[in-house]
Amino acid sequence: MREWFSLDGIWCDDIGIAMLGYTTQPIPEQEVESIQVPGMHGAYDVFTGAYKQRRIIIRCAMLSRDEIDLARKLNRMRRWSSGKKQLRLWDREGIVYDAHLSETSEMDNQAIWGEFELVFLCDPCGQGVERVYPLGLPFTGGGNTETPCVISLSLTDASNGIAVSHRKGTLKIYGSISPWQTIVIDGIRRYVTVGGVDAMPRLAIDSDWPVAVPGPNIITATANASGNVRFSERWI
Repeated sequence: MREWFSLDGIWCDDIGIAMLGYTTQPIPEQEVESIQVPGMHGAYDVFTGAYKQRRIIIRCAMLSRDEIDLARKLNRMRRWSSGKKQLRLWDREGIVYDAHLSETSEMDNQAIWGEFELVFLCDPCGQGVERVYPLGLPFTGGGNTETPCVISLSLTDASNGIAVSHRKGTLKIYGSISPWQTIVIDGIRRYVTVGGVDAMPRLAIDSDWPVAVPGPNIITATANASGNVRFSERWI
């Protein structure tokens, strides 16, 4: 099978680049925090739950026959690859990486050797298909790691607070909530609104932001609520 990659939907072939292969880490390096224990020598390294950037190194060659055409394609490649892009790879169908080109990329080597490397620094998780499910009904999460959810819901009756439960815990909002006020719980950006107004001061301090995990899930609300759960699968 022919190998290819694309940036924001533009294939490498379209700008005169042949993909020869790529490498990346099976799992990005973990972020750790060193904790000093009073009265003891040394420190403990504790995984924070986050990962460092993923490096994807793509080996390429320019599809060119003369120096003038080579220079023209090089300029086009610089414009094509600048800034943050959505990177797709031929063997990771349905997965998108938010990526930008590293300064260590060898974009000038093709003038001498004909082959070069593009080094992309990416978010650690690739994003898969966006899913939307009704609140309160079971669903199956995809990907291979947990992913934050955005929940939009409203109540049919007035309530003095609400609790939303998921596989990893519960999120609680205190205070009066009127019927049909839209409540948005954004686990990606980590904010809550009630009726379009910031409700972060009403959030319980021990709340767990909603996530979907690979496999069986159900996200429920304590009050008589209707709404939906939205998330994109994540692949570490």
